[in-house]
Amino acid sequence: MYLLENTPETDEMIKNIIQLLNSEETENQTLALQLIKGGGFPKKLYVLIWWIAFQRNGAYQNTYTYVTSLSVQQTCFELIKSLNEKDLIPQNFNNKELYYNLNLFLCEYFDKILQVEGFLLEDFLTYILPHYHHLEKKEKNNSQKWITKRIFLQKFWDASHISKKNILEKIISDNKTTLNLDYLQIDSLPEEVFDLHSLKSISFKGTQIEVIPTRLKELPNLERVVYDKTPLAKGGKFLKYLEKNLPKIAARKLYDKIGLNNHWNYENNYKNFLQTKNKNILIKVLELWDTFPDALLTMAKIYKYSEEEKTKANFYYQKLLENYPDWNKYSILNEYFNFLNVTRQHLFLIETFEILLPVFSAHLSQMPQYVHVNIWFYKALAYFWLKEYEQCLEANFYALKVSDYAGTYYNIACAYSKMFKKDEMLEYLEKALKKNKYHYYEMATQDEDKDFEYFKDDKDFQELVRKYK
Repeated sequence: MYLLENTPETDEMIKNIIQLLNSEETENQTLALQLIKGGGFPKKLYVLIWWIAFQRNGAYQNTYTYVTSLSVQQTCFELIKSLNEKDLIPQNFNNKELYYNLNLFLCEYFDKILQVEGFLLEDFLTYILPHYHHLEKKEKNNSQKWITKRIFLQKFWDASHISKKNILEKIISDNKTTLNLDYLQIDSLPEEVFDLHSLKSISFKGTQIEVIPTRLKELPNLERVVYDKTPLAKGGKFLKYLEKNLPKIAARKLYDKIGLNNHWNYENNYKNFLQTKNKNILIKVLELWDTFPDALLTMAKIYKYSEEEKTKANFYYQKLLENYPDWNKYSILNEYFNFLNVTRQHLFLIETFEILLPVFSAHLSQMPQYVHVNIWFYKALAYFWLKEYEQCLEANFYALKVSDYAGTYYNIACAYSKMFKKDEMLEYLEKALKKNKYHYYEMATQDEDKDFEYFKDDKDFQELVRKYK
């Protein structure tokens, strides 16, 4: 069996087989397995074959998507069975087992697995530790879930022959920007952390760290530090240090205390906010970081839903558009224009549109289509309410070039109705009804805004609406 020989040629061939198995292409993996069947099952491949046999992709999303084909996994499973080591196979395993069951098996039987010849901690470090973020026992108690993950990580951390740098490089996630050391049994941050210059977020919740890690200042991209349930969290000393030396991180920490999620957008979350103690926290956040996007958005929403100070939201929305990250700027633009329309700031909406037009015109390829349509849609509505119907039509026709939206046809029909142009009104109203007869039939017949008041008794208008009843 040539793969079991101790020669440089064999080592090179095993390296090539590892590359084929790691490619996650079924054809490559199948070829690698054929080579193993014909040349023997070397110990250097035990952990990788074991991992392919049992891993499941996406189980943390409750899906049944497989990383590899079932035929490849079945072949790997048969290879593992051939080792005749019962501790390597989860009890009652079948091909529909989800990913977290493997994780539970790992956490509870890891010591026994490592006792099997050929199953080396270094190989687990290479093939499985990079998936550490998804290794969790399914627990209702979130703390217990992380403690289970820590049990697995702690095995590597306590191994004297494995460098901390190697471990950290395996578990850093999100394009090397996030490091999670929660519940690890450590009383200080390892020095190797401060070499991770791409790091944006670090969490060491539930550890025993009590000395302020002053070298955090050496991480140029760091934005978030999570240190709940540590000695550092007591007394507020570390928070004061952050306020003085890393104010943006302190701002994020204080903002998290407020407990608002801007993405849920529930009106009641914001309506009475100014009467709560959280108001002073939010003011402190913006003192520490006056362009902090999440805090600016919260302020915008607070005033958006206030009864008496709605227009104050303008200041925060505009500041958001100047400072919000590109990935979410366009949804803010869409929300802002909707706010201006709802609050009847029509002239201001048009003025703002003209100011921002050069900015978002330069980024149309990045802008989601619905946002591109909506900003022209809101501009058209503003002109409509200002009774500038020609400009309203111009904006609506531009929106139609972007997307064939039923609401745009309906708004064009409303504009033509106000201009007493019956034929054009009927043409575009029918287009709207064809695309969404249920919604626009109700709107046209109820006509709460009296857009079709001049034609409500017109025979052709009534006949058209009845047609789509």
